[in-house]
Amino acid sequence: MRRTPTEKPDTPEILDQTHVALRRMWHNEQITEDIYHKNLVSLAARWILLGRIEDANAMVCELSPDYVAHSMPYQMQVDPDFRTVANSVSASLSAFPLDADEEDVELALLMLEKPKAQA
Repeated sequence: MRRTPTEKPDTPEILDQTHVALRRMWHNEQITEDIYHKNLVSLAARWILLGRIEDANAMVCELSPDYVAHSMPYQMQVDPDFRTVANSVSASLSAFPLDADEEDVELALLMLEKPKAQA
């Protein structure tokens, strides 16, 4: 997600709307899962610029283990700009680790579960 200088500055509302739009595009199969996850990393960087580490962390928590292990390293190899963004997100989140209590862990686990269709 590259932005041009003429665009409005980021706000929490814009970033939330961007996240919703990306998720919708992924669910409608307009973008692949790997592209969705790559954009989540970019969104995390934008949250960090707003000083919203918890929101950036939430974006990173959505990344699938398969993406982190396989697709992300490839994307970082072929896209130097993305490599810079991903490394800066990692460094920023490492510099400001969040305290997680048991309730945070339970919520994260609930978010990872896929909803089951009910008849």
